[in-house]
Amino acid sequence: MEKQKKTIPTLYEWAGGMEAIENMIGHFYEKVVKDDLLIQFVLSNV
Repeated sequence: MEKQKKTIPTLYEWAGGMEAIENMIGHFYEKVVKDDLLIQFVLSNV
């Protein structure tokens, strides 16, 4: 019987790939826009 190598997923793969990352970013900014303090900080650093 041949031993199979276990591959360790990258952080990108572990997170779920591009669709999942885009979702996370979207949810993050939806919450930032609703927070008066955070939106000022984010927009001042653009």
